[in-house]
Amino acid sequence: MVRAILRGAITLLCRMIIAWMGGLKTVGREKVPRKGGVIIAPNHLSYTDGIVVGLSLPRRASFMATSELFTIRWWGWIARLMGAFPVKQDSPDREAIRKAVAMLESGAAIVIFPEGHMSLDGQLQRPQHGVLFIALRAEVPIVPVWIEGTNHLMPPRQTKMRRVEQPILVRFGEAISPQDLAGGLSGRAAIEHAADLLYRKLLELSGSAASGTE
Repeated sequence: MVRAILRGAITLLCRMIIAWMGGLKTVGREKVPRKGGVIIAPNHLSYTDGIVVGLSLPRRASFMATSELFTIRWWGWIARLMGAFPVKQDSPDREAIRKAVAMLESGAAIVIFPEGHMSLDGQLQRPQHGVLFIALRAEVPIVPVWIEGTNHLMPPRQTKMRRVEQPILVRFGEAISPQDLAGGLSGRAAIEHAADLLYRKLLELSGSAASGTE
């Protein structure tokens, strides 16, 4: 009960802060499946990406977040309270992968940043294989998400916000089914195919027309 109240208070506070800092515009949130396991896969520009995606989603989600976030004062506490769990970067984290697969198989939505790292120059990096392995293992769809503006709200690797001139944009794409991800392949070939497909879908979202409202 106390945890739920704290989570609701933090969500409200985050909405107020983002609104004050420049606002948030969400496009295509109806494309997110309301039930069943699903991976939400945004590009990664800032520590605030998880906040704006969480505020934009039509359902509650957990987050797979870099372990370094949990070492930052307050951010780690807030992350855990809001349902995040750590993953080690640059090495196979089998415990985090098992946890994610189990949660997805039980019907959870999980936000996983497929690039693995923040993009320091704003350019999309190719997806790492971990998120595709998880999706194929759990047999769940991936919803690609394009974020714009958080690198101005809070520059990469920094922890202080600044006001922005335009609202942060969060644009959701169509869910990619596990069958389309695999492309009729198996093993490493399926993962490579899935990575190429997700990369293309994210690039398409980055160049699509921004329209719609939160």
